[in-house]
Amino acid sequence: GRRREIVRFLVYSDCNALLGMFIKQMDVVLLGYLCNPTEAGYYKLAKSFASTISNLTNPLQSVIYPKMSYIWGAGRVDDFHQMIYKLALGLGLPFAIIVLFILLSVPRLILSFLGESYVPMSLATQLLLTVTGLHLIGFWIKPFYLSTGQMRLWTMFPLIGAVLSIPGY
Repeated sequence: GRRREIVRFLVYSDCNALLGMFIKQMDVVLLGYLCNPTEAGYYKLAKSFASTISNLTNPLQSVIYPKMSYIWGAGRVDDFHQMIYKLALGLGLPFAIIVLFILLSVPRLILSFLGESYVPMSLATQLLLTVTGLHLIGFWIKPFYLSTGQMRLWTMFPLIGAVLSIPGY
């Protein structure tokens, strides 16, 4: 029984990683094909700025995942829910305030650090920061699904996100 569970976990985990990699590159390829190189370059630069927030998300997930798995595995469901509540309000809410402040400051920061010629990328940067900011605010969601063994459901999220994001690109 354990082998089947382990193989299923690995298959869904690998599918999730493959979908994530495809999604991360699809937008730049589409923009490069549909728009001019300058717009694609602005978008790629905006995407690089927005990805700095994800540099916080991954370590946070790596830290809380083992603890969430341990609590869930021990059958301490009330402690598990309490931990999620503390993570969502104790860290998610302050992250939301920080992300909102950064979003409002983007045009001024781009003008100050990059110059007037880069101002057209402000909107793209704000939109991408919104998405990565939402990932930061909900950093506890992925470890929640992984620790409760809901890999199939977690794998569906990137697929749905890819389908929904195509019109946005």
